[in-house]
Amino acid sequence: MSSASFSPAAAADVRLHRHALESVFAFCRLRELAAVLSVSNDWRTAVLHMAPIRATVFWPPASAPSVAFLPALLSSPLHRHVDALDDFLPDDSRPLTVDDLGLLIERVPNLRKLKSAVAPAPDASALLLPPLALQASRLSTVDLSWNGEGHSAGQINSVIAALGALQQLVNFSLLWTCSSPDSVHLAPLRSVRSLRRLVLHYDEVSQPWSEAQLADLRTMQQLDELGISPSDAALVCRLLAPGHALRLCSVPGMGEVLELTDSMLPALLSLPTLKTVRLAVRDTSGAAALRGLPALEWLSLRCSTPLADCSLPLLASLRSCGRLQYLNLRGARWDFSQPSSTVVLTSATLSECFSAMPELNRLTLAEVRLDSLAFLAEGALPRTLTELNLSNVTPRLPPSELTHVLSLKALRCLSLWLVLSAPPDEATTAALTPPSAAMPALFRFGNRMD
Repeated sequence: MSSASFSPAAAADVRLHRHALESVFAFCRLRELAAVLSVSNDWRTAVLHMAPIRATVFWPPASAPSVAFLPALLSSPLHRHVDALDDFLPDDSRPLTVDDLGLLIERVPNLRKLKSAVAPAPDASALLLPPLALQASRLSTVDLSWNGEGHSAGQINSVIAALGALQQLVNFSLLWTCSSPDSVHLAPLRSVRSLRRLVLHYDEVSQPWSEAQLADLRTMQQLDELGISPSDAALVCRLLAPGHALRLCSVPGMGEVLELTDSMLPALLSLPTLKTVRLAVRDTSGAAALRGLPALEWLSLRCSTPLADCSLPLLASLRSCGRLQYLNLRGARWDFSQPSSTVVLTSATLSECFSAMPELNRLTLAEVRLDSLAFLAEGALPRTLTELNLSNVTPRLPPSELTHVLSLKALRCLSLWLVLSAPPDEATTAALTPPSAAMPALFRFGNRMD
């Protein structure tokens, strides 16, 4: 072979050729890369050395013919391209054994997401991995479920202990059913400094959480979100009792609506980091709690009794939530045979309230008494509001009020239900029907009169 074949120019051509191949193969799916491997040595080399394509592989369903799926995956030269392993059919997924979990963590170097059911095994079946394998793992999202009979707390504890050594774990979800749920130890998760979202679901509503489990959870100051089920107001108060170290952005639980009782108030106020919450208030004192939550960005507020006398204090409290991006404010109708509990508002008070919310982009008002929509044309709303939902407004507003809606140039979605006293005229209807030159961003409009 001539020396010319080893010249810098020739080497540059080879690198350029390989780079071109890798750029093309980056758009391939995993199955297509498998076919590319056998085309030529150049193509095979490009596939084996290119940046991972971050592919998702779905577990075969349990009803499918039995195949050596995991050994085939681990022995394939393409396993470095696997970013996520997911169960496409959660109710019919083929469960992994604890040993399978260990092999995946140790042998799939770029695995970041793992979601699977886990097969029953005796207590002796523990997840044991070399410390270096756990430290090198890029696994950041783990969603495991132990459903049905035959599972033991010992097996679950071995997995939690192993995951506690992961350096990049951000999201961890655990669903389990076993005879002794209170013997599941959560302490290893306290040391996972990267953990931001933890979801724990015990699949029996009758079993309370143990004090030891709650004590471990109360120390996890690294968490932004703690989903826990079964949950209720009493559990939230136990978790947020004085002395906790939590800095959550959402209330512990599964997104339940919390009534602002005397016991709940101090619990919520102990989370000044709170960004998302669903609340029900009965009086002015409950509404005043919003002043202690300045970081709120997402608020659903249900007024569970008529608030004609305290609507002004309610809106004054909302003014302190200057970071709100989403607001859902509604009265409550517990018994549909009775009149609804209506929040009494005026356009002037709403305008003053929303002037303190320069980032508000989604707004829902339901079961409210309102005199006008003029507040929509004032302040930052014409520039920021992208979604507006109005329902069950009393008294019904004249169609001419829609002229204020036309000032919302960033609006994308508009829903009116039991708002107008009569249908809008043809010109207004045309302006609100996408695509519209008057509302260039609007793509959905609904108006229900009855």
